[in-house]
Amino acid sequence: MKKTLLITTILASMAAAPVAYAGGESAEWQAGYDAAMAEMKSRGGSNKSLTNSKAPGPLGGIADALRAGNAYSDIRFRYEAVDDDGAAFTSGNAEAATVRTRLGYKTAVYENFQGLLELENVSQLAGIDDHNDGSNGKTTFPTIADPEGTEINQAWISFAGVPDNVIKAGRQRIVLDNARFIGDVGWRQNNQTFDGVRLTDKLLPDTTINYSYLYNVNRIFGNSAAAGDFNGKINLVNIKYTGLDLANVTAYWYGIDLNNSAANSSATYGARIDGKYDVGNGVKALYDLEYALQSDYGNNTNNYDANYYRVEPGVAWNGLTLKGGYEVLGADVAGDAGRVFRTPLATGHKWNGWADKFLTTPKNGLQDIYGSLGYKVGGLNEFIDGTALTFVYHDFSSDENSTDYGNEFDFNIAKTFYDNYSLGFKYANYDSDDEAAGIAGIQDDTQKFIVSVGVKFNQE
Repeated sequence: MKKTLLITTILASMAAAPVAYAGGESAEWQAGYDAAMAEMKSRGGSNKSLTNSKAPGPLGGIADALRAGNAYSDIRFRYEAVDDDGAAFTSGNAEAATVRTRLGYKTAVYENFQGLLELENVSQLAGIDDHNDGSNGKTTFPTIADPEGTEINQAWISFAGVPDNVIKAGRQRIVLDNARFIGDVGWRQNNQTFDGVRLTDKLLPDTTINYSYLYNVNRIFGNSAAAGDFNGKINLVNIKYTGLDLANVTAYWYGIDLNNSAANSSATYGARIDGKYDVGNGVKALYDLEYALQSDYGNNTNNYDANYYRVEPGVAWNGLTLKGGYEVLGADVAGDAGRVFRTPLATGHKWNGWADKFLTTPKNGLQDIYGSLGYKVGGLNEFIDGTALTFVYHDFSSDENSTDYGNEFDFNIAKTFYDNYSLGFKYANYDSDDEAAGIAGIQDDTQKFIVSVGVKFNQE
């Protein structure tokens, strides 16, 4: 569970030197990093306070940094309905109405330090609670993994006193690359966060090196669920080079050794190339290639080597984006669920269909042939412009034994109003194939419908 010791340590540290930094998604981390680097370089790399040099001693500087801070909030209402044909769901369809509230505070930089404290609450609304949230015991309903609860979502301190480096310690969100392997599961009401230390280095030109040592993963299921946390020794190395005109190149190694989930312990080596090319007349060619090899690691007693690869070409023009893709999560040995390519720390909802049928890799692996069409409305009026529509089609099959699992059609429409307000509708329809009969979960047709309404105040 989310460790009381960690919370006590972080809060004690903040009381001794109360500083704050605006955390969040990977874009927010990047913005904070760049701001810290620019500030430090403007002072010649020295450790002067950001506050007025005439402030009455260190205490005044800290107080000024606190006063210059920013309180923010993020509220999201969601209604979700699930129709799953699984035989175990004898109580019928599931539905949930929840509201997620986040309250946070950041201060200005003081002596190259920043920090963050963010609280989060998820509550049910209107008594609409006929679903299994992972901890409420309602296992005869399909799962909607948005459990009620209140927690410290983030609590960390960062230091940028070394040129072109930021060190961040505490509870934090981490999203690496496209979240295929390491993500915050931002789709669900309760984020996945990580306890540990992260170093971001930009000393080399056009190169970002990320290293994280983590000892606890606060998963989306909350404190009350048996599956609430992963704990162990997790080392993440991610190196990205952006100095080429046509592509970004990323190499990574993720060593995951979990004490309470040995089957998910693995070492993954991989590389990714992604970019775009201006063809002319407003047309851009898109390309995204990735390969990884995963092996048993740490506490995992299985002996395996499984491959992952993805090819995703596309084209963009005048608000339209068309992509096609082929993704494989391999199986080393047919029929052995312990010897397949796994992604336990990923933002799984983003991949392999929004019906969430393949959050866990099947025992014969997974092949996903998919296509997507997106359009962002523009040139009409201020209320419609910016509306994003996305259609996705998936055809699923096994990596071994040539089994057709089924296909899925997904649709999403999202719109942000006046920067702070958002509205979204999402629909997913998974249709299983006859060949999937007898494969738990995969054999069951599933439909999902979700409505989300959000508002943010002072969010960076």
